[in-house]
Amino acid sequence: MKLLNEALSWRAMGVVEHIGIKTSRLRKLGNIPGMLREAVEAQKLVRFERSHFKSYGESSLVFEVAYHVLSADHGVYMDIQQAINIQIFWRFAKEDIRFAYPTRTLNFRNTASSTESVRLVFAGDLI
Repeated sequence: MKLLNEALSWRAMGVVEHIGIKTSRLRKLGNIPGMLREAVEAQKLVRFERSHFKSYGESSLVFEVAYHVLSADHGVYMDIQQAINIQIFWRFAKEDIRFAYPTRTLNFRNTASSTESVRLVFAGDLI
């Protein structure tokens, strides 16, 4: 019974993160999955699973990285997640890879005169 209890108390947390980058950095597109992998594998208590260019977002290129935290402790998970995020942030800054923020462009046309229009651009937090 002791072995069963020990087996049930140990769990790995599966983590899947999505990272959106601006489309202006296409020359580095193929390097990003490796950068994500390096950030994950630099941590202890982690088993890397995969990293890929996943999809085209509305205003970004979306990458996915998946890994397992080999601890059931949520504090350990958060420490590892933070370390990975910081490493990705600084590596992208070094490589001049920009994170994408949601944007939306609205065009309004003046009904009195179809030649005049107003263009508003809304963006998320810009750095």
